[in-house]
Amino acid sequence: MRSLGTAFTKSAVAPSAILTCLLLAGCTGLTDRFTSDEVAPRTTASEIKTQPVTSNSKPNSAVDFLMAPHPKCLEMVQNFCQTLFSAEHQGSLEFDVNQHHYEIRLGEMSNDLKQKDYDYLSAKVQGWWRLPSDLRDALNSRNLLDKIRAHLSHSSRQKMSLAERVRTMRADEEIELSWNSAMHETVLVRMERFFPGYSRYKEDFIPLEIKYEAQRQLKILEAEVARAIWGHHKNWQKVEVRFERVRQAYRETIRAMMDIPENIKKDWLTRLDSIKLMIPGSDPEIESEACTKNESNAYFYTNKNALTVCAGDFNTEEIGQTLAHEIAHALDMDRSRFLFQDNSRLGQGFRQLKNMNCGRQSLKCEEWEKQKAQFASQLQDFDKFEPQLEAHNMCLQDHPVRGPIEDAYLQRIAREQVEIVAADLAERNLFLRLISPRVPLPDGTSQANPIYLNPCGYYLWDNQSYPLDDDASLLLFFTSEYRCSKLTDRDEKFKSAIEVARSMQTEVTKAHLKLQGHFSPNERLNIDGFAAQTSEHFADNLGQHVFAQMLKHDDVDVYRRRARYLVNNAWLCRRPSLQQLYPIEARIQKSFFVEPHSDHAQRQKELMSSDIREALECQQDFEIRECHLN
Repeated sequence: MRSLGTAFTKSAVAPSAILTCLLLAGCTGLTDRFTSDEVAPRTTASEIKTQPVTSNSKPNSAVDFLMAPHPKCLEMVQNFCQTLFSAEHQGSLEFDVNQHHYEIRLGEMSNDLKQKDYDYLSAKVQGWWRLPSDLRDALNSRNLLDKIRAHLSHSSRQKMSLAERVRTMRADEEIELSWNSAMHETVLVRMERFFPGYSRYKEDFIPLEIKYEAQRQLKILEAEVARAIWGHHKNWQKVEVRFERVRQAYRETIRAMMDIPENIKKDWLTRLDSIKLMIPGSDPEIESEACTKNESNAYFYTNKNALTVCAGDFNTEEIGQTLAHEIAHALDMDRSRFLFQDNSRLGQGFRQLKNMNCGRQSLKCEEWEKQKAQFASQLQDFDKFEPQLEAHNMCLQDHPVRGPIEDAYLQRIAREQVEIVAADLAERNLFLRLISPRVPLPDGTSQANPIYLNPCGYYLWDNQSYPLDDDASLLLFFTSEYRCSKLTDRDEKFKSAIEVARSMQTEVTKAHLKLQGHFSPNERLNIDGFAAQTSEHFADNLGQHVFAQMLKHDDVDVYRRRARYLVNNAWLCRRPSLQQLYPIEARIQKSFFVEPHSDHAQRQKELMSSDIREALECQQDFEIRECHLN
């Protein structure tokens, strides 16, 4: 769920052509930073003939603004973006600054394939022999490796006849269809091994728990593929190295922060040590197909304390700044609230309730009655939450918030939110299914209900039934109350269990909103002016502070610092768009929906913090309200 993960949002760009520009230090000795050095048997990079188009631009003609003594900061960024998405370059740029090479690959190859798609297909070819053997057998039976190679080396549209264009379109579709068919074939064979006779089941007669297992096996296979493609890839290995470098920079920066209380510094350093870096798509519990392929983004998953960088990001541009942003989310308000709630008495009680209802332990009704008796006092514990650096987070809010949030307002919002969740569960027969020992089959017979009195069976993965989610805790309350109810009338027992669960969940939601307070990400509180979430602004603010220290520490050459900063920010550059043509109207339109990030033009200014400006030795040429940690 997106609510459990935070994204460093980078809307992918899709320029129409690539022209490579070799600037400043000439054109000798350039190498492709993004070509993997992994060479599998019968599969070498040299077999793929397509290359980026070469630019006719003269050296020093496009990014000479980097060499100015004290350039204007925002003007430098805007000049860079205009160059990157000019008619000559259209998203792809390659240049040298004082013996250092820089490259951005947001355009297309000479055969019109987007570079991100080309990189993904090439990685499949290079990682072919690391794919699961049963999947590889299915793929080989379709001759898919040769088809992918042929597709990677096809001509550009300008050089094709109509018949050739049609064949290319069909080949593209066939590759996608054949890959998906091989994936499902592999899952079918695996399921037959786990459940003999599975392949002969009619779809409507497959027990729910077996359907869920088939879905899990598909996700597990997708994760195996992601690890095979990217685990040994040169560019991912660079991400791993860079991640540790950025984490170390965080440690050094936090220790040097004089105005941060020691208890917060200690807490942050502890959190840093536990962050995990994941190969995109390698966790089957996370829906990340686009991230595995070509998405230009990065994510931090609050409940897993893990982050990933998507393939469309680490294959196309520098990701040091992205990592600095994502690591900051491990220290932000969302993560602090998660840890507080998870370790609270209510959080511990939910875990115990989950264990008793989901088969790990038998449900003891005296424990349920005890939890109900302590429920009100457990909710009061939420009042003890103290936001870290509250004044700093208030500074980061992008709009003023209204005064105290009245209890009656929170009660109304909580009730409305829970009613929507309960109505959705009721509409999908979840309450009824949970209490039904048997479920009907299309032929008029019935079978044992695989999720009978087990609310966790509603989820594909156990970790997805996080007890503080609205639907998960509501189902836990419902199941516990139904199992332990002393009512003898079945209808009254069923209705009462739903009402008790809905009432308790309303109180949990209200306490949760109160805990979030003026920093709540809740859309209704934001729209009504009672809250302004700060997690993304916090990650930008702290991430830029750390990134600035890295720029100054890692390179004494200010021109290379500027180049490095710009290639880390290429994702903020935009092709010509309606938003660029009508910026005032675009900002007005944005006020009608909740977006955690500032718009791109505003974010370019926000990321150009005083620390960054000092590192780049550029002049401030814009107005911005800054919030300083020190």
